[in-house]
Amino acid sequence: MENNKDLIGDLNAGLDNNFGFNGGEVEQNVQGGNVDRLGQNGNANFNNTHANPESVFRQPAGGSQEIMKMLGNFDFTYRGNDILDSTLADGKEALSMILDAMIKDKNLGKFKVIPIEKTEANILYSSVVLAGKLNGSNVINYTVLILTKTGRAELSAKDILAATQRSQNPHYRFDKKAVESIAREIAFPRETFDSVFHQPFVVAKIKQEFNATSEKIQYVNLNVFDSDQNFFVETKEGKKPSPDAIEIFKSMFNPIVYLDPALQKTIEEADFTLVPFINTGTKINHEVVVGQNSQDGKIRSDVAVKLKATFNYSGQNNVDSINKQPLEKEFVKTDVYVTPTYTRRAEFDPATGRNIEVNRVQPVLVISNIQTPENTLRFVLGGIVAALPMMNDTMFPYAVLKSPSNWGNLGVYESSDVANYAGVIDFKSPEFSEEEVISLIDATVAKDKAGNASAMLAIEVSANTKSFGMSVIRDAMSENPNEAQAGGKAIINALHKITGGRFPVDFHPLQIFQTTTVAPEGYFVNKTSGERVPLSTFDITNVIEAKVDPQMVYSYNLGEYNNSKLDAYMNKLDALDKIGVGSAVITDKTFRGFFSEAFIIELEKAIKSVGLSIFVSPLVTRANIGKFEGLSGYNGLSFGYTSAAHAFNEYSRFNTFDKGVAYRQY
Repeated sequence: MENNKDLIGDLNAGLDNNFGFNGGEVEQNVQGGNVDRLGQNGNANFNNTHANPESVFRQPAGGSQEIMKMLGNFDFTYRGNDILDSTLADGKEALSMILDAMIKDKNLGKFKVIPIEKTEANILYSSVVLAGKLNGSNVINYTVLILTKTGRAELSAKDILAATQRSQNPHYRFDKKAVESIAREIAFPRETFDSVFHQPFVVAKIKQEFNATSEKIQYVNLNVFDSDQNFFVETKEGKKPSPDAIEIFKSMFNPIVYLDPALQKTIEEADFTLVPFINTGTKINHEVVVGQNSQDGKIRSDVAVKLKATFNYSGQNNVDSINKQPLEKEFVKTDVYVTPTYTRRAEFDPATGRNIEVNRVQPVLVISNIQTPENTLRFVLGGIVAALPMMNDTMFPYAVLKSPSNWGNLGVYESSDVANYAGVIDFKSPEFSEEEVISLIDATVAKDKAGNASAMLAIEVSANTKSFGMSVIRDAMSENPNEAQAGGKAIINALHKITGGRFPVDFHPLQIFQTTTVAPEGYFVNKTSGERVPLSTFDITNVIEAKVDPQMVYSYNLGEYNNSKLDAYMNKLDALDKIGVGSAVITDKTFRGFFSEAFIIELEKAIKSVGLSIFVSPLVTRANIGKFEGLSGYNGLSFGYTSAAHAFNEYSRFNTFDKGVAYRQY
């Protein structure tokens, strides 16, 4: 066996904390020989239509039957593997190698890597399925990996806009029904796993591979292997699974384990909770560092929030050693970026003695990624706890300072819906110190009646997230009430356990999020550096700077927090094109959910009730900067988190998102 620590780092093979894959040693060959590239464990009839589950679901009619018969192989001959896509073969081989190393010498149960070739199943993309039945369980859990490289090339913003041009109506609004009617033209790989063709075919394959009769076949999760990823890397020792392959295997294998009833007790004992931190002398420190775009330009991070636990020395008290010092361990890292939105409200005008309608700015802290030792739901929710202090006015202006956006552009529409470019102040100008910029931010953002500014908290989850915990949060945002109910209930139950029973188990699962929206996910390439830049880097400040039609600014702003009245996804694509980024590669969609005021209050109350202390150092110090007093458009504002409902008073909870497949059971 060859040691692949150069690929996997210091991750150890096996079940970390008695569950979950964290990397390890990988063998070059499976079962002492080359991995079978037929994709069917040596079955020479892999392309035999009579042996395929396809025949159960999709018998072609009329003359198509003769064509299918002609193109299929004879039962009594061998045709080789001329149709099987090389990417599919690589995927099966790489995942099989990792699986073999993972379960070697471990009597966990039965696991299978099952290829689904697109021409065999008559679908748009090939895929690889990982299925597992643990010892003592009557459930076969499975995850699906869609291979982007096996189908249509990724679309640009211009491509999608061209396909949907006929559905556009005035004022930069896209009619949702019209867009849905041509969804096939702009579908993403993830959307091809449907309940009509793909999923039944996968289930039939699993039953065939496991000789299943009474076992329950349960869908767990879906992943996408992007076109720029590779399953193998070439080394001096030969071909080995790539870091991409190892990461995707973790995202497929671990959820199978998380949801298997045979390991629930073990998982429950090892999963994240705040209770052990209480009365143990353990301190939790809250650290904020400047973030950076991660995952090859797919995730925006203005700041990174880390929680670190400091443990007291537990050895002999009479021992004098340089190593006798507290042990610090980071257990969560949350990537956050800040984005502005306008909200309309009535304010008293001393000049006229009347209330007037004005636009005010509401900062939104968006959680873009959460990294934890395990990607269980409970560990991921720990990442949300880490972000809570950032909502304070001594914290969020720091994220504004580190963001690429110039919030000075927001003054253009401060007074009315008519653009006034004379109101622009360049927050990024080197003539301003950080203290001066903070004063400008204070004057720009909204405040509550007590004069305190605060940010709203949201979370953004990619449709292609590889984190199981994040995928549950994504489910809680679904337009499907059953999916939203199930996902929300799972979150509530997890928080109840995390807080030792303090978070109310009867909290309504559909009240976690106050509003949700959807946006294009993708990137563009910086012409100067050649680096990928995530589309989330663009916000309304860029749209204003491009001096587009004010109606587009309005529509873009509405789509930042609301998807009920217009197709926010399409409107953002249109805006990207108008500001010169139409060539951006669109990889999928991302869903943004705004946590409700009630949810934030209950979560903070539960944490306080536990008795947990998180040591937070303010990031912002303020000074009176007289030179900025009285600047046009930057008078005192009044709009806080607790009043945020005014901005969303016309929101409909269930929007038009993607139609999902059969929902997993928690």
